[in-house]
Amino acid sequence: MKQARDVFLIVSALSWISGLALAEVVYLNNGDVIHGELVAANNTRVTLKTDYGELQIPKDQIQRIDYQGSDDAAAEDVPKAKAPPARPRTAGDQAAISLNITGRSFWYAFESPDDSPVDTRIRLRLYIGSARACTFIDEKPDTVDGVTLYNSFTFSPTDSRLVETLEGYQCSVQKAEDGEVGMAVQLPADVSSGRQLVRMLYEINEGDRSLPRWTDIVSRSFSVEVAAGSETVVILEQNSAALDYSGFFKKTMKNLDQFQLNVLSSELRD
Repeated sequence: MKQARDVFLIVSALSWISGLALAEVVYLNNGDVIHGELVAANNTRVTLKTDYGELQIPKDQIQRIDYQGSDDAAAEDVPKAKAPPARPRTAGDQAAISLNITGRSFWYAFESPDDSPVDTRIRLRLYIGSARACTFIDEKPDTVDGVTLYNSFTFSPTDSRLVETLEGYQCSVQKAEDGEVGMAVQLPADVSSGRQLVRMLYEINEGDRSLPRWTDIVSRSFSVEVAAGSETVVILEQNSAALDYSGFFKKTMKNLDQFQLNVLSSELRD
């Protein structure tokens, strides 16, 4: 046990020295600090990509995570488009990002104990760099057998709504159909041109509505090129076919770490 901890401390120290340009800073309960790039998360652990490989860290060992963002960090290699020459920004000359999501919706099955109500809402937070640009919530639950509750994040106006937007950002859902969702995010004028890290986090409430305790279930990141006065069009594909739930009287989710969110293309348009 001591040997494993010593190795862990060495990796932490090396990450502190050589990983300062990476996207996240993870603070552990034992005082260690790890720099890296968050590439996946579920309800029990997070996966951090460092210069020395991927680390899987149990959530109960984490004190907090600082989402810093980085122009150089990217969870996926995205085709790069040539940015136009930099020019001074004026009012109404902000960069914009359009996210076109194809494939299946993210869904989650909830345990439904008889002695307490379950909050079946799913929350989606969209980060641009370190800024939490906008937060959506899907409030409409579904059922597959009359007992098991689950919820699919559809972006439909009858199911979901925008609940928070960071000052300077403008977020909206342009299209919400089965297998095809369009989101638009306008960035503030002070956001620099260049590569920006985009992070999508699906969350559930492990508390209740009166005392919420929102927890990251799935996190996916990618980087795109943005420029003043231009729109970055990103085509994404979600695949939740690997998600499943098990159990008889109480259903629990499994295979969350296999949820896929892949970037098919990224294009910078004037």
